[in-house]
Amino acid sequence: MSAGIQNALINLNAKIEALSQMADQKLQAPKKSGQPDLFSVVSGGAKKPVNANALDTKMLASRLDSAISKVEQILKEGKA
Repeated sequence: MSAGIQNALINLNAKIEALSQMADQKLQAPKKSGQPDLFSVVSGGAKKPVNANALDTKMLASRLDSAISKVEQILKEGKA
């Protein structure tokens, strides 16, 4: 396995770990009560993300599946 691929896999592993930790924190965050916060600043509503694809869950899942398949293949070839 080339050094570039190995470094990319190490970085990918670190990013996945960070993503997993952030997701765990979000899932464990206390749920908001029905009472609004009287001291919060009122915003202009939800804004669209700059990158509309950022919230396309099907596309994200497809990309992750594809990346996982490629990484699995690289790891299998590296062990052979």
